[in-house]
Amino acid sequence: MLCYYYRASFSTRPRNPCQANSRWRKYSFFETDYSEDYNINVKMYNKTSYLITINGVPRTVTNKFQVQDYYGTIVNPPLGDYRFSWWTQEYVGGEVGMNNGVDWWSFVGGNPPLFLPQSVIDQYNTTIKTLQLPSRSFFQDISPTAFEAKGQQFYLGAGIMSTVNVTDSKCQKITSGLNLIGVFPNNDQWYYDARVILEQNTIDKPVPDGGGKTGTLCSNVAKNFLNRKL
Repeated sequence: MLCYYYRASFSTRPRNPCQANSRWRKYSFFETDYSEDYNINVKMYNKTSYLITINGVPRTVTNKFQVQDYYGTIVNPPLGDYRFSWWTQEYVGGEVGMNNGVDWWSFVGGNPPLFLPQSVIDQYNTTIKTLQLPSRSFFQDISPTAFEAKGQQFYLGAGIMSTVNVTDSKCQKITSGLNLIGVFPNNDQWYYDARVILEQNTIDKPVPDGGGKTGTLCSNVAKNFLNRKL
């Protein structure tokens, strides 16, 4: 009934990362990364650090790349391609699983914090975008939400939320929150955590223009043999 109520009464539109109440996260891997479509690649960035990419897009640079098995044995795996093994804990240090199709491990140190050198951002400037954020004092901490799945406790959604608008001049050019990094005055980096806004869309109060001008997304499913008029 709750799902029906929201489908019948609301449409959604993406939240603008430059507006107040936008959310940001410090960890590098997300719960939505757990998919057959997401490939992890690990390679050397320099002599002492590693560049980790997801489907060819850099996520972070770390000082070590070690994993541990189910028994806690630490392994130094070879560089190369991997896949996520299970849902990722969404906070810095939270468990992240990966596998090579045979062996299954978790990252030593857990979900690593975001850190991308400027040289990496410059190299991938067509994919990775940045915004200058105001002082950290204008952001509120958000604790992760706990839920249980497959007998294991997961924590998702840790981060921070802005209380003011972002005034970076690049806000006018931001068309997507994908691969968007917010940078604080002290150069601390945070990923934009894209969310949606519910817009009331009923017969009595419809969204103007079907939401076309506001970027609202219709909640209706695509036509198929079950809902197509004969």
